[in-house]
Amino acid sequence: MKRVLTYGTFDLLHYGHINLLKRAKALGDYLIVALSTDEFNAGKGKKAFHDYETRKMMLEAIRYVDLVIPEESWDQKISDVKEDVAYKAVILENDYLYVMILPELGGRIQRALDKTNGYDFVYYNHVIKPALVGLAGPWISGGIEFNWPQHHRPSTFMPVDYAFTENPDGSATVILGETDRIYGTTGNASITLY
Repeated sequence: MKRVLTYGTFDLLHYGHINLLKRAKALGDYLIVALSTDEFNAGKGKKAFHDYETRKMMLEAIRYVDLVIPEESWDQKISDVKEDVAYKAVILENDYLYVMILPELGGRIQRALDKTNGYDFVYYNHVIKPALVGLAGPWISGGIEFNWPQHHRPSTFMPVDYAFTENPDGSATVILGETDRIYGTTGNASITLY
């Protein structure tokens, strides 16, 4: 199901509002309207003619709207959009270490755990929450990212090629690599655990 989210005060409803909601609903299966609360509007220097509860009741009566939630702050737009995403993980593990590599997210080492004491010796962020730091899009905190040809490489949040191999000495290796789309530089990294 594709959810669509829009924000606004929606005071003194008119044709333009209805048309906006109709077009928003056409973009997906489920339309959520984040309705500015009276307190949030006051913080913006606005005062609605109708109070929040009245505006909410009017929006809920519109057939295109599936859910109305309160909009209480500017920062809410970031936290409102959450979804569970399953990423492919390649695991290297022995009696002492557990290493999780995410080839779909730039080949980063997302987790490195000392199994003898339960200590993550590389910062392990339990959620993937992109921030606009990278050159061509998102970057995420935690783990170890590979930087070729520069820091926060443009493809830091994009899939890389990888291969897994079991070695004759009993170790296992994950080989990660990509060709940089700007300069054509090839970057490779091998991670081996005995």
